[in-house]
Amino acid sequence: FLVKYAFLDQEYQHLILALKPVSGLSHKVLKPIVELCLIDQEPISFELIFTPELKNKIKIGSLFYCYAVLPAHEIFNSCGNTTVTAKQKELRGILDLSEKHYQKVLITSGEFLEGAQTFADTANYLRALFMVHQSLESHLKLLQIAVEGKGNNVHRLDSRIRSLDTHFSMFKKVFMGEDEAEQERFRLLDSSFNAVNQNKDLAILALDASWLYEHCIAMQTAIEKLCRYFTSALQSEYEKNMAAEAAIQAELAQA
Repeated sequence: FLVKYAFLDQEYQHLILALKPVSGLSHKVLKPIVELCLIDQEPISFELIFTPELKNKIKIGSLFYCYAVLPAHEIFNSCGNTTVTAKQKELRGILDLSEKHYQKVLITSGEFLEGAQTFADTANYLRALFMVHQSLESHLKLLQIAVEGKGNNVHRLDSRIRSLDTHFSMFKKVFMGEDEAEQERFRLLDSSFNAVNQNKDLAILALDASWLYEHCIAMQTAIEKLCRYFTSALQSEYEKNMAAEAAIQAELAQA
């Protein structure tokens, strides 16, 4: 499956190789082979996943993988027929559950950002960044749920970003920065979270707090658009399938 999506108004492609489980065959063995095959291609991220695992991702509610296996994304099938697809009931369930998670996170993150602004107004930039951290963590967890069908309680932003980078290869660069100075500034979010939890002091400059606040708002908006990109495509697929089923039923009724 060749998955296309947009992030920060730029289109990306991600290759998903769904494999039939074979004894002795592992991701570690196959990954270098795939990298060699793609060495002359334009930069493209990829992942290897066994077919039963892919089906299970869809079963437990993965928005991302449900989108990935849309018929339009399938570029090769050695079996000659569709081996992985989401049923209409699964599509509807994933869309409804994704919307529920999405709306909940919008409220939660919004409250954290309001708290960040309140602390910033009193020059308490440590607690302001703690709130910004919590807001961004909520959005990253939303995307994790969209990919894996479930979330976890990991609080380190860099850990969440690195795990998502497997599917979205630009994440480390756009979130954490390209040079050491940018990365060090982004690490202030995790440092602030740890300091507040441990009741420790940490000096935070107003300039760094302001930049991280604006940066996280931009990243959260991009995550929201990405989730909407997936749900919009799935909603269109669902409606198309419903229309096709209705047409078949109409023909049968006239027969």
